[in-house]
Amino acid sequence: MCALVYLAQLFAWYMGLSGTLLLPADIADAQVHGDSSAWLGYAWYTVYWSTFVLAWLVMPIMNAAWAAGELTWRKRIKAAIRANVLTYIAMAVGGIAAVGYLLVRGIATKDTLSGFLMAWGNTYGLMLIVLLMGHGLVEVPRQLWITSFPERQLQLLYFRATQIDTSLYDAIYDLEDAEKEFEKIQRAHRSGGGDAMTREQAKMSLYIEAIQATRDKFDLSAAGNGRTARPAANNIDSPLPAKKAKKKQLTPVGELVSLHSRLRNGQEKVVAGRQRWEDLMNQVALLELIVSKQLPRPQSVTAGRGSNPLKRFATFVQLKSARALWFWRLHLEHRVLRLTAVLCFVLSAMVIWSEVALAAPVDLSPFGKIIQSFEGKSPLLIQAAALIPFLYMSLCCYRSLFKLRLLSSLALNGPHQSLPGQLMFNAQYLVRLQFPLGYNFLTLLHYEKGMLQHIAFNKLMSNMSVVPLLGTDFNIYAPLIMVVLCLFTACHGYARLLRMVGIEHEDLQCATDKEGQERMDEGKSLIERGKRQAALRESRRQAAQPTAPQVPGFSTSNKPANNYRSYGRVVDDV
Repeated sequence: MCALVYLAQLFAWYMGLSGTLLLPADIADAQVHGDSSAWLGYAWYTVYWSTFVLAWLVMPIMNAAWAAGELTWRKRIKAAIRANVLTYIAMAVGGIAAVGYLLVRGIATKDTLSGFLMAWGNTYGLMLIVLLMGHGLVEVPRQLWITSFPERQLQLLYFRATQIDTSLYDAIYDLEDAEKEFEKIQRAHRSGGGDAMTREQAKMSLYIEAIQATRDKFDLSAAGNGRTARPAANNIDSPLPAKKAKKKQLTPVGELVSLHSRLRNGQEKVVAGRQRWEDLMNQVALLELIVSKQLPRPQSVTAGRGSNPLKRFATFVQLKSARALWFWRLHLEHRVLRLTAVLCFVLSAMVIWSEVALAAPVDLSPFGKIIQSFEGKSPLLIQAAALIPFLYMSLCCYRSLFKLRLLSSLALNGPHQSLPGQLMFNAQYLVRLQFPLGYNFLTLLHYEKGMLQHIAFNKLMSNMSVVPLLGTDFNIYAPLIMVVLCLFTACHGYARLLRMVGIEHEDLQCATDKEGQERMDEGKSLIERGKRQAALRESRRQAAQPTAPQVPGFSTSNKPANNYRSYGRVVDDV
């Protein structure tokens, strides 16, 4: 069943990104041939309704099933359906009421109900796009510009170190709390058990054995000199403590189910937090060498006389690749990033202007003018002219979705640092947003004019015009809000709101600010301690290497213990 969950995630990500490539091909086909091919209509219809089912039915159930604490996948799926049934009932009641209203008033007919569903999903997605692109159109070029200065990027990483460290230790303490609660239940079960167990006690024994097996994946024996209290919550990754809600009364088995879910989720958070910390350490080590101009140039390594020619060639290619990467890191990367930031700023300005000009009676979009200028020319040129702005709009929208930390527990992190729930949540919204984003891009091009009115995507979405408020007019005037959000982002409004509730954000921190300097000094000390800890672990690993002779064709590997206590700065002799 795990393979099915991963397959559903992969399929959702693939379908969510397919529209980014399919829409430019549709535009080019209509521009060259005067009408879209039939296969494009079938492709859009398949992609739309498959992603609709994925976004509103499959992915929410998969997400809830993955987090459930039941022992079998069948029970997990049943629990996920029960958890989502109220949402589905509310959606069904609202949909039936809206459809009944449209039918009674004669605004829609049975043949146009699919247009209502499209308009409903499109409008919901469009409001999210307004929020996400209002942030991304400013943040993408700004982050590229900041990244082009290694000194500034290093300061941000020092500041971020305190956030990642606090987030990691919050995860560790949450996991410890869950394990202490399990030990309490386990002791009560052992003391209360007799020779003859009831059915509920036998069921509890099964859950206790399963939870113990899950717990054994992490070794608790290495208790170091870690913190004795939870770290202060003064950053975005560690929100302000909230009042504890009244705990829902559960049966003993229900408590174990909930505890099993907490334990599994806690272990995943600790592993992901440790991966974020190690990734930060690697980035800091590289940037420190770049800033100090001490990044070592790769030296030549001879393959040895009489060695295989293929081995010598592989060594030569490896050396040249390493030197090219060294030259890129030290001399080219910051220049390319600054040039890219300027180009992205120009694209952002063009997108914002096109959004503002949507309500104008004439076509003022530069993207529409560029695509129309290629009419009758090579399809590849038309695809490129449509792909570049649409790809950039997708990047701004999805980057904000993946990185905006209004819901920090659901934001994506670096490679191998995101939890399955985070991946499924973002895949779920990715497939929800691709069609509203494509529809908004076509409105920028004024698709109702010229050859663009014949594209297959437009034929699919044209039924939306039958629905008042949710249809075309709404999609024209709503993006004007995006301009206000762009100004809000440009003025660091998000970081200023967080500061008002006592949460510091890196956007408002600088080396000249006293508090910011203290945070960066703290982060630098954490990283230095992490370096000493890594060196100590490496020396211990080398000391523990087996001294037995190696058998030809066989190598022994000393795998690190799966010990979440060793993940952080908890080392008793550092």
